[in-house]
Amino acid sequence: TMTILPITYNTTSKSISTDNTQLETEITQLNSLYSSFISLNSDIPPPPTPTSFTKELSLEIKKLHETGQGLLRQNRFNEAFTAFTRGLELAKSRSSFEPFQGSLPEFLVCLMGRCDASMAMKNYQMALQDSEVLILLGATIPDNHLRHGTAQLLCGLIREAVASFQRGISIKGDHPLLRGAFARATVLLQLENGDL
Repeated sequence: TMTILPITYNTTSKSISTDNTQLETEITQLNSLYSSFISLNSDIPPPPTPTSFTKELSLEIKKLHETGQGLLRQNRFNEAFTAFTRGLELAKSRSSFEPFQGSLPEFLVCLMGRCDASMAMKNYQMALQDSEVLILLGATIPDNHLRHGTAQLLCGLIREAVASFQRGISIKGDHPLLRGAFARATVLLQLENGDL
């Protein structure tokens, strides 16, 4: 049997829409992909190779990351947060068909910087949210576990912070900052439990 979906096509914008809330995400993704294809001015996208990666966008993202790092060193945390956020927005703005392996590192470094800026601004909830994404996308990077555990600790999630530090140490056992953070969090947990 064939099911007719409640989809309409707009000839002016060359996009489709629906009133069906279950299809909204798919429709949005499809429109985004289609608009990327239209902007190509080509019948097919280039094959996903490192040379087909948009170099200009990479340079702009790198520049924003370096600016954010410089602002962090100058203790200008709000401005650093803004620079990293703009870098993240640029990294997310890549065409849907560009190679993911090139955009992921750009996204991660900007997210790491924004997480650090959030902690410096004492916006611990934002830091926690960013660190959770870092863990999902870069679970093998020990510093992501350090950021996650630190954000958890600053939000009062001591038990979770100890576990995050332990995961980071399991990846790189000789990481001095992770070991120090783990020791401090363990003492806090023992105090909370009445063991000290």
